Amino acid sequence: YKALHPFGTAPVITDGEVVLAESGAIIDYIIAKYGKNHLTVKPDEPNFADYLFWYHFGNGSMMPAMSMNLVVSIL
Repeated sequence: YKALHPFGTAPVITDGEVVLAESGAIIDYIIAKYGKNHLTVKPDEPNFADYLFWYHFGNGSMMPAMSMNLVVSIL
């Protein structure tokens, strides 16, 4: 992974000269560049708050809990 990105993390995408790591950044990049922001929920739509919650759930809530469970099971 170090050959792909200086931080040596995954996932990593390459798009021409762009090399991008971090899942949230990758998703934002794809939505903005190729989805022309049609793949998002707009702030004036009634389900915007739900969209934001689930969009950030994986990194903000699910992964920390899963990581803690893994550490506890190892110990």
